[in-house]
Amino acid sequence: MLESSDLDRLRQLVGAVSADEEPGAEVDRLESAVSRRDVARQGLRRQIEHLRHRIAGMEMEVATIDGEVLGLERALEALYRDIAEHRGLDFTQWWSPIPIVGYRAWLIEEDGLHGARVRWTSRHLTAGCLGTSAESEVPHVQGECGSPPCGIYATKSLETLFRFFGGGVVREVALGLVLLSGRVVDHDLGYRAALAQAVSLAVIRGPDLYLTDHPDEIDRVFTSTRDEIGLMCQPTEHPIEDAVAYLEEQERRYQQWTSAAN
Repeated sequence: MLESSDLDRLRQLVGAVSADEEPGAEVDRLESAVSRRDVARQGLRRQIEHLRHRIAGMEMEVATIDGEVLGLERALEALYRDIAEHRGLDFTQWWSPIPIVGYRAWLIEEDGLHGARVRWTSRHLTAGCLGTSAESEVPHVQGECGSPPCGIYATKSLETLFRFFGGGVVREVALGLVLLSGRVVDHDLGYRAALAQAVSLAVIRGPDLYLTDHPDEIDRVFTSTRDEIGLMCQPTEHPIEDAVAYLEEQERRYQQWTSAAN
């Protein structure tokens, strides 16, 4: 398909030649055909722009409804926890159908993104336990499976995440926002969960950065090698600062409806 600039150059070339020629029936016929097709092309382009505006509007509506749903779910979680507290139940561990927001990091190795124990191959991960066969009880609360205890780890804040992953590590690392569900153990600084889903990524490779919250793109990152991930990244002056700002904004997006729903 010709680019608009190519069409413009062809139009200018033909116009320059036509100015030096005597008009003829064949030329008139061709110019008439060009005019009709140009009008049709412009009409189709207007339709495309109209559809793009409609799609953008629908995406905004979906995002708004998603936020309202998440807010209601988090309000339900707060109510369930209040009930548990009034009944004297221990909620340092609970089965959470409502996602809990946390932060985590993955090291970028030759074959892709690695957590502390395994390589992630998609945005979803289910925890296992190397210390016991009681998979239904993962993550184990009392540490009976050994140290460190099992589960998918996430911190409650980026500050805590950077405390665990020092400044040298973030030269080549993926930072992300995850939603935790299933059995979740609540610690002072973070969580251990049975299920996790990465919903936002900030991939840092030296001075280069790649940001995404699109599910397909997140899966693409997790299935890519180090070299392939490098091709996705673009240079930026402040990759770490930009990554932090992006992830904090993403967290606000997931948390903003909580107070309104309560």
